[in-house]
Amino acid sequence: MVRKDLTEDIKLLWDKQISKINKIGRAPEGIEVNFYRMSSGQPTFNKHISFPNKSAELLVAEVRVRIEDSDELSAKVWCLNGFLFSIEYDRCPDYFEEAAGMETDICPLTLACTMRGDLSAR
Repeated sequence: MVRKDLTEDIKLLWDKQISKINKIGRAPEGIEVNFYRMSSGQPTFNKHISFPNKSAELLVAEVRVRIEDSDELSAKVWCLNGFLFSIEYDRCPDYFEEAAGMETDICPLTLACTMRGDLSAR
């Protein structure tokens, strides 16, 4: 959802960062998911793939998942110091993951993405 709203040059960095993620940490009940690029047991921060915006904490986007006209889940996508770092959910996403796997015309899901931060800002 987020990638489609990025500029072409930022999409390239986004894709490189995603491809280098090799460790994922999940908080209890999946409320937060953290992404790491590890080498020799240590997090790495390759400046060649970092976003121009190196804010200590940057709320990049908020994605909302709605089941029909009833239930909604909000997910905030965060970057730290120029690197994609986490997704924070406003509650446990398990129910929505299950619904996404069973999506039918009877129970449609809608997704909406609102960009909040500019990854290309210096």
